[in-house]
Amino acid sequence: MLKRRQMIFVLYILISVSVLFVVSESYAQPTVELVLDPNRLEIPVGSESIALTAKASGSGLKFEWKLRGPGKFEGETTDAVIFYIPPQEIEGESQKVIITIMVTDKNGDQVTGSITFKIIKPNGDGTPTPTPGPTSTSVDGGKVKITSLQHGDPVRKSERVSGTYKNEIEEDIWVFVCPEDAVGKCWQQSSDAKSGKPALKKNGTWYETCWFSGSINFDIVVYSATPSASQFIGDKLKEWAKNGDYKGFYKEELPEGLTEQHRITVSIKE
Repeated sequence: MLKRRQMIFVLYILISVSVLFVVSESYAQPTVELVLDPNRLEIPVGSESIALTAKASGSGLKFEWKLRGPGKFEGETTDAVIFYIPPQEIEGESQKVIITIMVTDKNGDQVTGSITFKIIKPNGDGTPTPTPGPTSTSVDGGKVKITSLQHGDPVRKSERVSGTYKNEIEEDIWVFVCPEDAVGKCWQQSSDAKSGKPALKKNGTWYETCWFSGSINFDIVVYSATPSASQFIGDKLKEWAKNGDYKGFYKEELPEGLTEQHRITVSIKE
């Protein structure tokens, strides 16, 4: 009798584990990947349409496309495929276009993807204006500089980045890392994300621990921030740390009060 009860108990456990496994599988988070045709990110004005396909996983999926910038969509914004029609004219030499897709599955879970295009004016001979390669820039007289790394240096996945600042800089200093493959998006760095702390600065020197993932090449951008801008960035960081989801910023989402001081490009060590 006892042996029979043991067998029934073991069978119950096995069935319970199987049910849990099936349930956990059925509630997998959706994923999405954007595919372009033709696959290019710099588009001359008046070019032919570009097809964007959202390759998503999950069941009962719903799609919602959004466009920020010049140009227009062709097709239903609730389909998995949409066509982007570049503008015929733009103001200035170039303009940025950001296209995002939100995918919602049958359980209400959501995932987003995005792509950034650069719309450019062609030269007089009909060829696109060449885009200069990454360069090191120093803004506002070089009041804040990166000194521990030089433009083009290799970096580890985790690297302490440091530099100098002039005495008149009383504002907070924030360091952002911008992966090349996450077009148009940057992440603020902090040694204490839960508290939303900016870079540590003392006696003319600042430093911050930076993390590099998701790409090979990265821009490191250093900003000085007014109190309101610094609080906005810090509050966002605390919110993301609490949720375990670091969303990052598109440039258009950064608050007023940030002044770019220095920018370099680095690469992960092979």
